[in-house]
Amino acid sequence: MGSSGWPFPVKYAVVMWVSEENGYDYASNSCRSDKSCLHYTQVVWRNTLYLGCAKLGSSSISVLMSLLIITMLSLLIHTSQASPTPRDFLMTLRNHNLARAHVGVAPIVWNEKLAAYARDYADKRAADCNLVHSKGPYGENLAMGPLGGPFVVEDAVTMWVGEENDYNYASNSCRPRKGCGHYTQVIWRKSVHVGCARVICDNGGTFIICSYDPPGNIIGERPY
Repeated sequence: MGSSGWPFPVKYAVVMWVSEENGYDYASNSCRSDKSCLHYTQVVWRNTLYLGCAKLGSSSISVLMSLLIITMLSLLIHTSQASPTPRDFLMTLRNHNLARAHVGVAPIVWNEKLAAYARDYADKRAADCNLVHSKGPYGENLAMGPLGGPFVVEDAVTMWVGEENDYNYASNSCRPRKGCGHYTQVIWRKSVHVGCARVICDNGGTFIICSYDPPGNIIGERPY
C-alpha cells in the first residue's frame, strides 16, 4: 500500500517486496526472527512462470504489468558489461527512494532513455575508467569501484547516500573539505527520472554512472 498523495506504481511495490531478501534464511527455508520474507519468496519462486498486476487508485484500476515487464526485459536484453541486472535495477531504485523518503521527497522512477544514455557513456569510459563527467543534458553521479572487486550500482548509490552527513541544510552547502553533491543529486526533489549503467574497464576497475532528469544541484536552490 502506498502513502496517500504519492505516486506508487507497481515497480515500487516490487522494490519493497524484494527488499525482504535480507529477511530470508535459505538454510532453514524460513524468515529470520522478527522478519517478513514471503513477498520476496513469491517473487523468486522458480515454479511461478506468469505474472499479472493491478493498481487501485482513488477512482480507477489500471493494469501496470506491461510497464514492469518491458522495463525488466529491456535490462535482460542488453548483454554488454554496461547493463545492470534486474536485481540492480530494483535495488538501485530502492536505495534512491529510501534516501528520498527519509527527507520527505517523492520517489524517483527508472527511465530507459536515461539508462541508454548512461550505457553509451559508460562504454566510452571503459578504456580508462576515469571519473570524467559526460557534460550532457542530464544530472550525473559517477563512481569507480576497486580493481578486481565486485562493485554494482547498488554499492555506488550507498556510497553517494553516505555523503548525507557532509551536507549542511542550514547553509545549503557541503561541510568544510567534504563532498556532498552526489547525495544532493540523489534526493533532489525536481529530479524524477533516473537511469544507470555499469561497465568493467580494461584495467579491471568498475565505472558506474547514474543520469538524472531534470538535473539537480542547481546553484541557489535547495534539494528539498
